[in-house]
Amino acid sequence: MKKLLFYSLFALTLLAVPSCGDDDEDEPTNTPNGMPHNPSNDTNPSNETTTIAVSGLTLDKETVTLEEGTTFTLTATVTPDNATDNTVTWTSSDAAVATVSDGKVTAVKSGEATITAKSGDKTAECKVTVKPLNLFVAKAFSVSETKQVYFSSGNLQYHCKNKEWRFAPLQYDRIGDDNANISDDYDGYIDLFGWGTGDNPTLASKSYADYATFTDWGDNIKDGNVWQSITFDEWLYLIHERENALEKYCFAEVAGVQGVIFLPDDWVLPEGVSFNCGVAFYWDEETFKTKNNYSAEDWQKMESAGAVFLPAAGFRWGTTVYYVGNHGYYWSSTVCDTESARELDFGSDDMGIGYRDRCDGFSVRLVRSL
Repeated sequence: MKKLLFYSLFALTLLAVPSCGDDDEDEPTNTPNGMPHNPSNDTNPSNETTTIAVSGLTLDKETVTLEEGTTFTLTATVTPDNATDNTVTWTSSDAAVATVSDGKVTAVKSGEATITAKSGDKTAECKVTVKPLNLFVAKAFSVSETKQVYFSSGNLQYHCKNKEWRFAPLQYDRIGDDNANISDDYDGYIDLFGWGTGDNPTLASKSYADYATFTDWGDNIKDGNVWQSITFDEWLYLIHERENALEKYCFAEVAGVQGVIFLPDDWVLPEGVSFNCGVAFYWDEETFKTKNNYSAEDWQKMESAGAVFLPAAGFRWGTTVYYVGNHGYYWSSTVCDTESARELDFGSDDMGIGYRDRCDGFSVRLVRSL
């Protein structure tokens, strides 16, 4: 009887001890739909997809200047780089001026347009300025009884930091007030030079002694042609002495820029444009209203027939720039005295051949012989 009671108590004790398999944490639970669910088998317990939003968008350029028919590709940077959707869409504010596809901008016609990139709720913009093509065709200009020359396609320009020379992309291009930045490390172009500084274009000294010798700027243009500066006598002959000289220049405004136009010896007026020649009266304010005025498109017709335009680019004294848009000063290669040299200058109503201090910064328009 005692043994039976012992074994009964022992059996009840065993039944009271929980086993490892009875742990509540390891037992499957029911989901709302009644199916068994074991959380230890889940990789995403919340059963939600993580979305990383676009936090920023930038373009590698904020402004771009293009010529008609040319292209440029903008690069967009989306942050963070692991954004869930980093797709970039592109639009143009004026497809008649510039179009865009996957960042590739195509210049259609002159004007301005804004290219917009968008990713998520972020946008970035680039202002695009489209300029007309330089359609200049070099024609012969008589500068003496026995010599004819071709003018360059634009004023001479120099990139200070890169030490690169070029002709202005358009005949009416001028640097203007930025010439005040003249220095060896300036990261930009200048187009106003002290006399004879073909070997030292960033010289801004006000000392006459620093300009004692003349080095022609034309020595720096390496395009297979021999370029040179025009002489005092050649300027004089061009304006006053060649055949029908007074009928072959005028004051004008081209694409909003004031200046002087010279016509080649064998000038033929293109269809669709007009030309009024001659010199206006000095200080006559009414003459401004009667000057020739050409849009960028009309000027393309003029220059394709050989017309030359000298923009009123002002002048520089040391590192200060004056009269941009009102007066033009163009060097010759001719010495006047120990302190000055000959030049062509014009205002809004008059033009003449004179002399100026060699340390002045003037425009340079090169020529080459036929």
